[in-house]
Formats: sequence, structure tokens, C-alpha cells
Amino acid sequence: MDSHLTKAIALLAIQFPGSLHSMPMDNFLSTYSAKDQLIQLEVEISQDFTTDKVDYAPNTSDGGQAQPESRLRYLGQHIGVRLGITPQITVDGGLWKRQVTSLRDSYSLDSFHGAIQYNFNRKIVKTSFALRLGAWRNSADVFDKNSYTRQGEYLFTSASVVNPNDLQTQVNLIGARKFNSEIQGSLFTGVGISTVDFEALSASFRSDEGCNYRFDYRQGSAEINQLGRCGSTTRFRMVLPNQEVIKDELGISPEDELGYTSRYWQLGGSVQWQRAEWQTRLGYLYQKFDRGALDDLIRQRGDQVSTTSHNLQGEVRFQFSRHLGFFFRSEYMSNRLLDMVPFTYNAYTANKFGKSGLLFNSGVLVRF
Repeated sequence: MDSHLTKAIALLAIQFPGSLHSMPMDNFLSTYSAKDQLIQLEVEISQDFTTDKVDYAPNTSDGGQAQPESRLRYLGQHIGVRLGITPQITVDGGLWKRQVTSLRDSYSLDSFHGAIQYNFNRKIVKTSFALRLGAWRNSADVFDKNSYTRQGEYLFTSASVVNPNDLQTQVNLIGARKFNSEIQGSLFTGVGISTVDFEALSASFRSDEGCNYRFDYRQGSAEINQLGRCGSTTRFRMVLPNQEVIKDELGISPEDELGYTSRYWQLGGSVQWQRAEWQTRLGYLYQKFDRGALDDLIRQRGDQVSTTSHNLQGEVRFQFSRHLGFFFRSEYMSNRLLDMVPFTYNAYTANKFGKSGLLFNSGVLVRF
């Protein structure tokens, strides 16, 4: 097979936007008192968004582009619940629907998160403690890339990753202390493990001579097929039966470069001030990631890796009544949404996570 073609497939890299944390709201982890648990059920309905917009104009089937449409680059809807089972045990969870848009592509993501927290009765040096076990998952039916990418003499017209997903589990130790009737502070630390996986990978491309090809990868094997006639060649098919052959022929290893297991460690804390109907919170979260062989591979290629992140989040809340409140949050991320959707970080998108970003969130809180 043409060596330029194999190199082009390797360079394509399924370049999905890499602008996409920890468990949601980790910055504000704290203990719950028995008084808190008198609120048996708490429901949060919110929307999160960025302020920057993009003129979305996807490619059309005839090779042109649709009329540009101004869209937010990121928009998400979230519903979360917290239930106090006993004065010591709290469970919480939630669902998220996200939409990410670039100049040519738009993606839908589904997420869920859940946790159980045990609040210890005994205080040590006026500090209460809690142990928390949580998990969250992100997934998409398919990530379609319809923006064109040129690699040498080949133009990649589309690419797809089928069922990209990730699953995270983490455990946190939390300590909190009230300094007076209005101010409370908390510190926490935690460790977690993340698994990233996908089902299949495909790409369509054409040469400068007008020859069309398709690359398909599934369950460890791959094929390259010619679509239609190309000069005197009526048919071309190349079968790559396993990972070793794929790596030898194309210089890539999809299972290792798009799917991986990583570990992370976190440290953070928050301060809360409350007076009458008003409450403000400020929380900080530091995380360090160990992706092992994946980041080693990225460094060998001379690309940038992101192994740490800093996250600062603020909240203002107004309680209309005991049962209804409104809140607004803003969040600064040193590496824009690096750890919110781990499956967007891979060997081909790692260099896109170097930018900082702001995320905003507003919603209502209902207590029963």
C-alpha cells in the first residue's frame, strides 16, 4: 500500500475537539450535620454554559457549507438530587446532557454521577469528618467529525468514534469546621481511577487523484477499502487482522491511543459564608493525573501532555424560602474542561488541553 496513505491515516488522529473533572461540585465537598439531614430531599435543576460563541457551519453533502448559525460553544442541562437517609448517611446523584459545538461539528454527551457519604459522629479538634465514595460516567452514541482535514495528498472528509465512554470511581476524606455562626471551612483529599473505552473507529478520505477510501477499525482488527473505481484499479482492500499489524503498517494503535486507564489524586478546600437568606462559597481543587503509557507515548511524539489542573469555583445563593433557592456559579479551569469528560483526552487531542476557560452555572434548588 502507498506509504503516504498509511502515514496520512496515522496523522489523521481522529482530531475531535479536546476542549472537554472530577465529580461535579467537588470544590465544595463538606460534611453534613444532623441538622442538615433534616432536609430529607434536595433537588437541583441547572444549566451550565460558556459565554464564547462559534459560527457553526457544517459541511454539506455536496462539498459546500451550511449557512453559519451562532451557537454557544458549550451548553449543558443538569438535574441533581441529594437524600439524607440517616443523620450519618447521605446519597446524591444526577444526570447531565451536554452539547459541544465547533466550527463544523456538534456533539451530544450524556453523563451521570452518584455518591454515598458517611458522616462520622465524633469530632476531633472541633472538626467533623466524612468518608465519600463516588462514581460518574460519560458517554456518546457516536462522535462524528465532519470537518475536513488534509494530510499530505489525502483529504479526510469524515471520521467517527462509536460509543466513546469513560467511567470514574473515587474516594474522598473530608474535614470541616465551623469558625462561628456564619463561616465554615472544609478541606479534602481523594484518589480515583478512570477507564476510557470505545467500540469502533472509522474514517473516509480521498486522494488528490479523486480516489475514495474508507478505514474501519473494530475489536482489534481493521480494513482499508477503496470506494468505487480509481484509474485502472477497480478494487482495493487491505485487511489488518490485529494490533501488531496495524501498528506495523500504519504506525498507530487505536486501543492504546484512544482507550486507556489512568489514576488521579486530588486536594482541595472551600470557605462558606452565610447570613440570613444569602450564602456564598469559594472552593479550590487541585488534581494530578497519571495516565502511564499514554502520556509517555505523547511525549515521545513531541506533543504536550496535561498532568495537573487547577480549578476555582464560586457560588452565590439566595434562599427565597426554606424550600426554594436560586444560585449562580462561576468556575475557572486552568486546563479547559480537562477532567470533566476524560474520553476526549487521548493521544491525538492531548495538545488541545493547554487553554484555560470559564464555565458558568445557574439554577434553582428545591428542598422537601
